[in-house]
This record gives sequence, structure tokens and C-alpha cells, in this order.
Amino acid sequence: MSTKTRARRRTPKSATTPAPRLTLVDLRRPLPVRRIVGPPNTAQLAEARAALASAMARLPIPVLAWHATGNRAYARLTDGTLLTHDGDHTPLFTAWTPCPNGAHHATTVTNPSTLHTARMAALDCTDTHGTPIPDPPATPIVRTLADTQPLNVTRLRNEQTKEHPQT
Repeated sequence: MSTKTRARRRTPKSATTPAPRLTLVDLRRPLPVRRIVGPPNTAQLAEARAALASAMARLPIPVLAWHATGNRAYARLTDGTLLTHDGDHTPLFTAWTPCPNGAHHATTVTNPSTLHTARMAALDCTDTHGTPIPDPPATPIVRTLADTQPLNVTRLRNEQTKEHPQT
């Protein structure tokens, strides 16, 4: 006799679906791609390998900080440390850290703690690095104007020695 004529109750949409999350990147369009025409050269491969190796070693170096000359890639950090990578697939780096005495210390770096240790060792350096500081002379050195003038050999050959007239 009677058929079901009742309408189903629907739950409001706002209660079941969460609000959309906002992002900083518009994901509706694809991001621009850096295209390299042809096969990459050795410098580009060295930069890519160094960036990948530094990411694997968890070193705090941005990808765009790497530059390469031939097979060797390098990145200069903010404290003056120069980090070099030989372009192979190993996460071994050489950190050239400047010390207060004017030299650069070379240390093998494999992770952030060895990089930090290399920086601290360079800052604590007290060695003069083979450049001894001379002791000041006991008597001051007096130079004359003749010492600063270039020596004219032909003039000396032509001049004859003369005796000093005695009065």
C-alpha cells in the first residue's frame, strides 16, 4: 500500500569535510623545470654529486651553493670555510677552515659533527705555521738615501778612487 516516501536526511557538508589547507605553492600548475639541452658536462655532474653527497651527509649547505671547476666542486660557507668535494659518489669532503694566524687547516669531513670539530680546531689554533716572528733588533737600523737608490755599476767603474784632501 504505502511506499516509502520519506526523504533521507543528509548531514551538512561542513561537518564532515575539513576545510582545505592553504599552501604557499600553487600546485594546480606544474612548477618550472630547469632544462639542460644535451648531456650534462663534467662541472654540472660534479655540482650535482656534491649537492647529493652533502644532503646524504646532512651538512647544512644549500644546493645552489655548490660550484664546480672540472671534476672538483666547492662551496664557500658563511664563516669563510671552503668545502671541496672530488666529484665522486662518496660523501667525503675536505674543509679548509681559516685560523686566526692566517693559515687554512685541511680536515676531512663526513658529517656535521666533524665539520664543527674542524671549525673549532681552527679557531683554537695557536701555531705560527712556520713563519717565525723575528725578534726586534737591539739597535734601530738606520738607512740612508744611498741605500734606497739603485746601484749604478757603470758609473762606479768609470769613477776612479780619489784621495781625500787633507788640510
